[in-house]
Amino acid sequence: MSLLSIVVPVYNGEAYLDAFVDSVTPLLATGQVQLVFVNDGSTDKTGSLLDEIALYQPSVVVLHVPNGGQGKAKNTGALAAVGQFLWFVDVDDLLIVASGPAFLLQLAGDTDLVLVGYERVDVDSGRVLGQYLPATPGIDGMPKKISRFDVYGHSAWNKIVRRELYLQSGHAFLEGVIHEDLAVVPLWLSRARKITFDLQVRYRYGVRASSSIHGNFSRHPDLIVALTHLMGNGDQDDARIGPSVIKELFFYSLPRYAGGLGKGCSWATYMQCYRDSMTMYRRIPAARRSRFTAQFSRASRLYIGATAAGCFFLPLAVSLAKRVRDARNA
Repeated sequence: MSLLSIVVPVYNGEAYLDAFVDSVTPLLATGQVQLVFVNDGSTDKTGSLLDEIALYQPSVVVLHVPNGGQGKAKNTGALAAVGQFLWFVDVDDLLIVASGPAFLLQLAGDTDLVLVGYERVDVDSGRVLGQYLPATPGIDGMPKKISRFDVYGHSAWNKIVRRELYLQSGHAFLEGVIHEDLAVVPLWLSRARKITFDLQVRYRYGVRASSSIHGNFSRHPDLIVALTHLMGNGDQDDARIGPSVIKELFFYSLPRYAGGLGKGCSWATYMQCYRDSMTMYRRIPAARRSRFTAQFSRASRLYIGATAAGCFFLPLAVSLAKRVRDARNA
């Protein structure tokens, strides 16, 4: 069994394969890493290129499956993986691992989850938009000291998960929806016995305007499905998982739709997003809602309460404030 399996869903990714494989080479050279590509029904040359890569790399496995989306491709790759740990990454991003053996030492012992540092890069300009190192003094290895999980993000690509943790009930990715990471990553954080925080930038995430999430204003029901799954499986950890739910509804989804008005999002679509979000929020029992919001600032709680009470214009103000902040930081 390999120590680490890197699972990579690929849909029409021929333009990224060479650079991605080059970035993984230091890990493959250790002999302890398996690379599992899942060709998710690509219609370009991805399939043949992957087969060619596998011919020269015995540690590379290629699976060809009908197009089923990210969640299904990730789960398919995980089932074929033989590593003790799983790392789900995107082919259009890059790994930054100069010394494979040193990096793999973090997977020793009883750690269940490794959070790696990453940087966000604008693909069009090449400009680094920011770096994130997940280290928190006094918390490394002690999940019980983490007060809330949303600060560590819900993306899987900067988290390496022990296979046994991924295989727990409710921890596999949702299939047929976007936001498949959001539905389960906070559960990994909640149930990890030990978490290791990597102090280096190991992942380069490309920001693209054409992202299936950022540019799509028709998949809000998928968010509701993901959050429903998260709440249903994380009800014993409301105080730490709840803020992820609130942040997605009130501080991400609604402002994003509001900011898209006139740029791909119609007023009717925004109002449907608002109604669906508030319906879900109001169905959460009052005691759970209180635990969900307890750690937000007073101003944020006032915004949440007013928005839930019917002030549908408030996410517009939040969206505008974000635009001003981003413009100042540019």
